Amino acid sequence: GGGAQGRGPEAPDSEASESPTSRVQDLPNTYGPGYLRYGTVPGTVDPSNPVTSLDQLYIQASAVWPSLCAKTLEWASRSQGLLRFQRPDCSGSIVDSWETWENVLLPEVEGTGVRWCKIKHPGRASEKVLRVYKGDTSLLLDICRQCLVFRSLADLLLCLDAIVRDPEVCIVRIKNRLSARYDATASAGYRDLLINLRMVGEEMCSIGVETHVCEVQLQILEFAEVKTIQGHSRYVQFRNSRGE
Repeated sequence: GGGAQGRGPEAPDSEASESPTSRVQDLPNTYGPGYLRYGTVPGTVDPSNPVTSLDQLYIQASAVWPSLCAKTLEWASRSQGLLRFQRPDCSGSIVDSWETWENVLLPEVEGTGVRWCKIKHPGRASEKVLRVYKGDTSLLLDICRQCLVFRSLADLLLCLDAIVRDPEVCIVRIKNRLSARYDATASAGYRDLLINLRMVGEEMCSIGVETHVCEVQLQILEFAEVKTIQGHSRYVQFRNSRGE
């Protein structure tokens, strides 16, 4: 697959010989996929017809996000993956911890819950499109994203295998920033395994968002623990210095 957000391929124009007037008269009051001038083929994209509207990408991301959260929890259950969890400590302050999926499913009490990755801020998305992609919005693949953390590389590989084998997922790209060949100076020493994928299950196909590319980050715990607010602020300064 390509590295760009795309629409489905256009359907054949079987009614090209009819007049516009007769076609309008034959249309029902409620429009459906059979009456649109293009259609999607489940599990495929049309690389010649990329999505170039940031608004459209955000609508798609909003529809995909809940399903990606559910999938992330499923993949965690197969690999001892950890999710960022917030809970009150003995003093009542909210603190972060890394929890397995079993703890996430326990009944919630006030002030607790998974800190799911939020949809990318529109300001940062616009900045990235201009700085990195030279105005090509279709190359933005991380508006909808999630993250899983692991205590060992063995657990991380179990999760990778679960994602690759998932029939409701189509892998678009895997960026292995854990490789010894990866130059970590480009990411200020940070490393992870980054997967771009499309959710192609029946539900996603039914609402027409199976072409949307999202991102899943697989991290080792030691790297995740240094991604504090202060650490992220320093990374933003580093990123800005590189014009990214």
